[in-house]
Amino acid sequence: MSNALFVSMAGALLALAVACVGTPVTSDELDALDALDRGIELRRQGLMRRAYEELTEAVRLDPKLAEAYAERGFLYHLLSDESHAIDDLGRAIKLDSQLPIGYNYRGLVFVARGDADNALIDFTRAIQLDPRLREAYVNRSRVYLATGDLGLSVDDLTAAIALTPNSPEMYLLRAQVYLRTEDPSSAVPDLEQVLGLTDDEDIIIAAKQFLSLLR
Repeated sequence: MSNALFVSMAGALLALAVACVGTPVTSDELDALDALDRGIELRRQGLMRRAYEELTEAVRLDPKLAEAYAERGFLYHLLSDESHAIDDLGRAIKLDSQLPIGYNYRGLVFVARGDADNALIDFTRAIQLDPRLREAYVNRSRVYLATGDLGLSVDDLTAAIALTPNSPEMYLLRAQVYLRTEDPSSAVPDLEQVLGLTDDEDIIIAAKQFLSLLR
């Protein structure tokens, strides 16, 4: 199911559910969901200006839509505008303190600012709210790697692999952490797993290069 169709269906169901309790959803709120979905898709396509326009429209249509602030905040981060990013993400979390992506995205801003402590707090909160949010485990593992907490970095990547066991990128990331430990040979099974999971030439070359260092 496409994202657009999912959001459209979700919006319709939300409208029905809310209407049943006597508080109808406005057309602006439904249009905001559509703009949010378009903004996310445009960002994934690398069309940043158009993504910004759609996400800003979502915020205009529904100033209480926390996800729109979170996604625009993430977009600001991708554009290296950390000041606006932190503002939007703070607004998203204020509107919805239970929004996992708000904390995950804000953690990335803290990483960009060199604030490992607050980054870890936010990534951990994102995981607490959504234990299946793989990106938060990966992001936290990178902070642990940067701070020298290799065991914790491995643990987070192991959790990420459990969520997506057929992802060669996750095994390659964990192998790279193992290579920094006192037992770099632990990377071998992960690197062999990478070779069995992908035909991506760049990933294969990287895995083979690491294996050549260990054999």
